[in-house]
Amino acid sequence: MTSELELLIDENSALKKRVEELQETIAFYEAHATLFEGVRGESIVSSLVGGSITAYAEGHDIDLVTGEGATRIEVKMASLNVPVLGASTRRWAWGKILGEGGKKEYDWLILVGKKDERYLSDYPEQDVPYIFFLVPKTDVEKIMSQTGRYSAIFLTTNPRKPKRSKAGILYEQYMVSSSELKSRFGL
Repeated sequence: MTSELELLIDENSALKKRVEELQETIAFYEAHATLFEGVRGESIVSSLVGGSITAYAEGHDIDLVTGEGATRIEVKMASLNVPVLGASTRRWAWGKILGEGGKKEYDWLILVGKKDERYLSDYPEQDVPYIFFLVPKTDVEKIMSQTGRYSAIFLTTNPRKPKRSKAGILYEQYMVSSSELKSRFGL
């Protein structure tokens, strides 16, 4: 019969192993901050729309089955960036919109940006820390830019600024609240 001490030693050993695994995971995400941001965005959106996150390197990030059938969603997450050092302007930059070599296959693109506290009253849902843009795949190319061999979308965090860029139409046509995302996809 196994003694209580032996059980505790086994449990302690298993916990030490788990701590090592978690430390490796944290180290990986610290070394790959962009990947971590992406995972966070996928997690936020999947919980809002009720979808399943796909495997890494799939042609899209979330699978969703609704009354309309299967829907493929690509999620891009952006932090607040300072494009010019010392300037007050902030922007979001979402990269690789079409994936490596244009291989992404999705029906909807959901852009997630960390809100700029200066414009909270201009964004939907002041109590939600993120802003969302829901873009049908058919409209993606008209709002993106090509940067070298990658596609990207750049947008100032100030929705009051004149909409001079092609991405500026995001505020007028594609900005949605988290509640609108939920209802659009049947939750």
